[in-house]
Parts: sequence; structure tokens; C-alpha cells
Amino acid sequence: MRNVRGAQITVRCDCGGVGYVPYGERWECATCHRRWNTGQIPAEEYWGIMRDMRRMRISVILTALAWQAFGLIGGPVWMATLLLGAAMFMFDFGGVLYGINYLSLRQAITPDRLLGRMTATMRFLTVAMAPIGSLVGGVLATVIGLRGTLLTVGVLGLVLAGAAVLWSPVRRHRALPAVSVE
Repeated sequence: MRNVRGAQITVRCDCGGVGYVPYGERWECATCHRRWNTGQIPAEEYWGIMRDMRRMRISVILTALAWQAFGLIGGPVWMATLLLGAAMFMFDFGGVLYGINYLSLRQAITPDRLLGRMTATMRFLTVAMAPIGSLVGGVLATVIGLRGTLLTVGVLGLVLAGAAVLWSPVRRHRALPAVSVE
């Protein structure tokens, strides 16, 4: 197991106070004077969250590359079939990898009392966007063709993956549930 002593994390007190504390040190909230011990945060939990975030970035890139592959497939039927199978495997592998790590990370960083609300909200947003995406994809395929639509979706997926890597607040997430000394 890696040593995380000294890795700076964010401690959020129940009163709203925030402290930036090196892992393994104690912190006292200036607002309510509650004391926190970051040394009691399991290191494996910290590295598990970091691992999940890396896997999520890789999975989004894999699915975006698969969309690109879908748009580029051509040639003899036997070759196109093999290439389509490989692209579908890459797309499905990336999707499953994303789903597992996305749900794990979401559950790890969401307070228990909000898990139900968060899950219901995310399901609603996911299901609500599917018909809109289908309509936009159909219109785009009518205007520029199926191959052009697949390539466009692949390019947009790569751009969005890059944006998620650069600007996602999850990337900078370092807050773990600290244990109160009191």
C-alpha cells in the first residue's frame, strides 16, 4: 500500500468549516473548535477513489474511440464484420468500466442521507436525455449521413472526455470522511 502521509486533503466540518490538512495530521475547526484526525482515514479508501477516477477517464476515452471506429469501418464484408466486433467490444468494455467506477465513486463521495435522492436524480437525467439524444442523432444522420454522424459523435466524445479530465471537480476531489476525535 502506498504511503499517503503528507498528501493534502480537504476536511469539511459539520458546521461548514473547511480545512486543508496533510494526511495523518490533526485539524481543529476554527468555527466550532471540533477536532479531526485525518490519520484515521483509511489510505485504501483514498487510493480507491483516485483509482476509480483514472478508470473513469480511460473508459470515456475508450467509448469515444469506439464511436470513431464505427464511423471508419469499411472494406470487405468479412473485414468490416471483424472490425465492427472489435469496435463493439471496445465500446462495451469502456461503457461497463465507466458504469462500475462511476457508481462506486458517486456512492463513495455522497453522504448516506443523500444517496437515494442522488441516485433518483441521476437516473431521471439519464433517461430524460435518451429521447433528446435520439432525435438529435436522427436529424444529424439525415443531414450529414450515418458515417458522418458516427464520426461527429466520436469527436464530440473525445472533446468531452478531455474537458472532463481538465475541468471536472471530481478530478480535484480530495475530501474524505475524516474521523472526529470527539
